[in-house]
Amino acid sequence: MADINILLLSSFTLWGAAVGTIVGFTAVGTGLLGVSGLMLIFGFDPLISVGTMGVTGFFLMFSGAIQHKKNNNIHMPVALMTAATAVPMSYITATYAEKINDIIPLRYILGGIIILSAGLLFYRYFIMKNDEAPFQFSTWKKFSAPIMGIILGGLMGVTSISGSILVVMFLLVMHMPAVMAVGTTSAVSAVSLLVAGIAHVHGGNVDWPAILGLVPGALIGAAIGAKFSDYVPVKILRIGILLILLAAGVMIFV
Repeated sequence: MADINILLLSSFTLWGAAVGTIVGFTAVGTGLLGVSGLMLIFGFDPLISVGTMGVTGFFLMFSGAIQHKKNNNIHMPVALMTAATAVPMSYITATYAEKINDIIPLRYILGGIIILSAGLLFYRYFIMKNDEAPFQFSTWKKFSAPIMGIILGGLMGVTSISGSILVVMFLLVMHMPAVMAVGTTSAVSAVSLLVAGIAHVHGGNVDWPAILGLVPGALIGAAIGAKFSDYVPVKILRIGILLILLAAGVMIFV
């Protein structure tokens, strides 16, 4: 029995390291790949997958936010205004995730968001032109930030998918420079996943043995990905991520 537990714990650590490495390279994958992997590889229930990856995702996003804060990559007004609505919404949807699952199965929500995210990322990576103009926090952007927080916070709580959608929305709606979008996303996602994770813990939607393996693996993988990100062709990595996401979305639906 002990051997089985050690083997299973090691498997979680390896999966956490794989997800963390991808996040370190691209800032995408904590929820998209993490949740779908727990479902498809480990056979977890969708609700347990979401809760477990939500807690794991907090540690990843928090560590990233600390580094981005040191590098001045977080736009605090945007982060605060988005988090002001994202945090309570993520807690509410995480608290009622089971009831939401009874109405709309979480695997359908997850599959739809994964495929949508893949489409948005494809647009961001291969169609949208990079805009390195200085960021202007205009009036309409101040108005849109809390609205985005409501929508994205709600999705975050019920799916634990955060970084990919939020980054793309900051890029497309806010017209943020890429580094600022990633840094601000890390800050908003960290606090949102923290409260969502607390709600999932209270709801019993967390597999603690999995977290014991996932968290250290994810943190180590993220450090490795960040360190060696300059050595892998970005275009190849992006294509791989998109293909993985599309396959995961289709498999979850099926």
